Amino acid sequence: MTQSTNSALVLTLSCLLLSACTPAIDMHNTGNTSNTSYNTTHTQSTTPIPTSDLQPTPAKMAIYKKTMNSIGEDIENDMEYERIEFATADEKKWFRTLTYRLWDRQMTRHQFLAEGLAKYPSHSYEFQFIINHFTQYGSTEGL
Repeated sequence: MTQSTNSALVLTLSCLLLSACTPAIDMHNTGNTSNTSYNTTHTQSTTPIPTSDLQPTPAKMAIYKKTMNSIGEDIENDMEYERIEFATADEKKWFRTLTYRLWDRQMTRHQFLAEGLAKYPSHSYEFQFIINHFTQYGSTEGL
């Protein structure tokens, strides 16, 4: 990767992580927007939980952003890392949500890798890189 590509990647990751550039993360949106029905055969309420009730706390979001910034800096120094091209805002949101879910231990490393490769099959190294660096920098354990 060239210096300008690395710099662009760090800038993109930083922009994604800054609150002015990123909308609130919808933690339960896995990218399937067609499923709007709710199971009404059980006795529990079928009223959907408002998205605002599912948002991370500001403290958790700050730690997540710091972790992602650290990973972005490491990406700049990794010559094997190939930038994942996100063509739309929805793809960027999907990636943010996916990385947040891994960081917050809402999914396993295997689930993260499977979901990432299902959408971007040629980026195994990049998804594994993120997994390894989340392991290095930690997650929300103790919050």
